[in-house]
Amino acid sequence: MELRGYNSNAVPQRFLLHNHDDIYLLSRKRRLNLTLIIVVSIMAATGAVTAVSGQLTSASSPSWVNLLVQLRSNDSEVRSGAFDQLRLDPTALRDPEVKAALVNLLDRENEETVTGDEEDYSMYVDTLSDTVTKLVDWSDPRQVCILANSVYPPAELADHARIAVPCLLRRLKKNVPHTFQGQVVAMMVQALAKGKRELDPAAMQAARQATLSGLHDPDEGIRMDTVNALGKFGGEDMIPALRVVAEKDPAIREWAAEAIVAIQQQTAAIASGAALIVSGTVLGLLWRFGVWRYMQVGGTDLRVILWPSSQMLTVGWCSTLTGILITTYSVAINCWLYIGIGLLLRGVLLRMKRAVAPTKS
Repeated sequence: MELRGYNSNAVPQRFLLHNHDDIYLLSRKRRLNLTLIIVVSIMAATGAVTAVSGQLTSASSPSWVNLLVQLRSNDSEVRSGAFDQLRLDPTALRDPEVKAALVNLLDRENEETVTGDEEDYSMYVDTLSDTVTKLVDWSDPRQVCILANSVYPPAELADHARIAVPCLLRRLKKNVPHTFQGQVVAMMVQALAKGKRELDPAAMQAARQATLSGLHDPDEGIRMDTVNALGKFGGEDMIPALRVVAEKDPAIREWAAEAIVAIQQQTAAIASGAALIVSGTVLGLLWRFGVWRYMQVGGTDLRVILWPSSQMLTVGWCSTLTGILITTYSVAINCWLYIGIGLLLRGVLLRMKRAVAPTKS
C-alpha cells in the first residue's frame, strides 16, 4: 500500500534510518542532549539563587551601617531601638564590626547615670550586657573590664578570674554607687572561689581584703551582699571574719551565722562523699568476691582502718532485712565519723594558718 503524497525517493539517503543501530544511536543522542539541558538548567538556577542571595546580603549591609550609626546617637531610645534590631539578627551578631560596636555601646551605657525610675532603660542595659557576654572575647582585658563595669556583672566573669578580678578591683577603687558595690564584691567572692589557681598572690590578697571591707562597709546592703556571697562561695578562711560579724553586727547577725553553717556543710558534704565511696568500694568487693581478704595488705586490714564500723556487718548483710538495716546503720556511722575527722582537720588547719600569719607579717 502506498501512502498518497509520500515519495521515499524524494528523501535523501543520509536521513533514512537503515537499521536498529541507527535508531539506538539517535535515541542515545537525544537522551544525552536532554541530560545536558537539565544540567545547564540546574547550573543556571543555582547561579540565579546565588546572585539573589548576594543581592540580599549586599542590601542588608547598608541597614547594618545605619543601625551602627544609630548606636552612637545621643538619644538613649534611638540606641536602644537600634540594638533591639541587631540582637534579633543572628547574621549581624556574627559580624566583627557589629560585635565591636555592641561592646563599645555597653562601655558607653556603663557611664550613663541610671535612676530607679528608668525601668525601661535598666532592662535595655541588662539585655545589652547579656548579649555582649555571649559575644565578648574573653582573652581581651578591655572587653572583660567593660563587662565587669556593667550595672549587673554577669556570672560568667567568675569563670575568667585571672582577667576579671583585676577589673573588679579597679571598679571598686572608683566611687561605685552603693547600689551596685555589693554586687561587685559578691562577684569577686565568686571569682575568687572559682579561680584561686589562676590568680597571683597579690591579686588574691587584694580580693580578700576587698571582701573583708565589704563585710564591714557602713552600708547594710553591701554587708548583706557580701555575707550571702560568702555563704555560697566562701572558703573556710573566711569563717573567723564571719564570726566577728555574727557577734558584733546585729543587722546581719543571722545571715552571717547561716553563712558559717553553709561553709561548714561544704566540709561535711566532702567528708560524707569520701565515706560513701569507701563504704561502696568495700561492699562492692564483698558482693563480687564474697570475702574480705582482697582488702588486706600484708598484715593490715584496710577495711577496719577505712571503715571501722564495717565489723558490724553480718553474713546476711544484703539478703535479710536485719542484715540490710545493720549495713545501712554501719554506713551512716562511717559518714559521721568522716565528718568529725574532716571538721577536726579543718579546725587544726585554721589554727595553723592563724599561727603562721603573724610570723609572715
